Amino acid sequence: MRRLIYVIFALLVGVLLSSCNVTRRIPSDAYLLRRVKIVEDKEAPRDERIKSDEAIKYLRQKPNKHFLGTDFYAWIYLMANPKKDNWWNNLKRKMGEEPVLFNMNDTERSVSNLKLFLNSRGYYSSSVGFEVDTTYRRKRAKVIYSLHQGEPYRISSISYDYRDQLLEPILQTDTVNTKLKVGDMFDISALEDERERIAMYLKDRGYYNFSVNNVAFIADTLKGNREVAVKVLIKPNRIAYNQKGEAVYENNAVYRLRKINVISDYNAISIGRGPQHATAFDSLEYNGLNILFQSKKPNVRPAVLRGAIPLYPNYLYNYSQVNETYMSLMAMGYFK
Repeated sequence: MRRLIYVIFALLVGVLLSSCNVTRRIPSDAYLLRRVKIVEDKEAPRDERIKSDEAIKYLRQKPNKHFLGTDFYAWIYLMANPKKDNWWNNLKRKMGEEPVLFNMNDTERSVSNLKLFLNSRGYYSSSVGFEVDTTYRRKRAKVIYSLHQGEPYRISSISYDYRDQLLEPILQTDTVNTKLKVGDMFDISALEDERERIAMYLKDRGYYNFSVNNVAFIADTLKGNREVAVKVLIKPNRIAYNQKGEAVYENNAVYRLRKINVISDYNAISIGRGPQHATAFDSLEYNGLNILFQSKKPNVRPAVLRGAIPLYPNYLYNYSQVNETYMSLMAMGYFK
């Protein structure tokens, strides 16, 4: 047992010492990207400060993983013979990571990405700086990005333009629930949340074809003083193009459930191209459900199915109820 411990210890020491020499295997004019850091704007209010863990996903280059403070994963990747394609060398490549070499182009693109990210959060007067330290450790580079948020742009007013006027009385009463508030920062993610909220609100009220693409925004910054007037556009559905190539629109329509078919013993092979092509189905009507089955009787009791399905014929289409149906059926533990 003691000998085994010595062997394991010796192997660990050998691996750690060898991984420290990873820079010997990279080109002489290259630097291993050892560390990146994002410095937050300490001058920004704490509750509005962009956190480094939010911003780091916009970087084009990130260092390799480390093991006990070493470049073990890059080292084991470089231990593979590039001229050999066998299981042993492939294992090394799979266990390791290709060394991330510092690239100035990627660093500058990271700066651009960070600036776009700050813009999307309402900081259009922001700036991003960076510093490259190649004296950090031998042939290793450290990149430090500095965020300066500046004063944010804020929403000064909110108005609506109902291009589908039939939706105006439905949505007008719902504006009290909007995620957009006067005085809030002009945050693109908040606009996206509002698009999804409006789409879900209408989908739960029968508007099956309504989607986030039917909601758009116009932002007006002409007033200056970092104020944004936001206009919410509610658009009809684009259904086709005419001979001139112009889009043809129609108002969004309300859908109702015509029939609810339940195939509790569904088998793709026996059904073939779909239930409409199957001829061996028996059916049973039970409280608004049309239960189809190929065996002598339904393999799930109709009352159990009815309890799990909150949908009835002639109900308005309701996206949330459809999802609730999926969850209820899965919770039964019978269906995959």
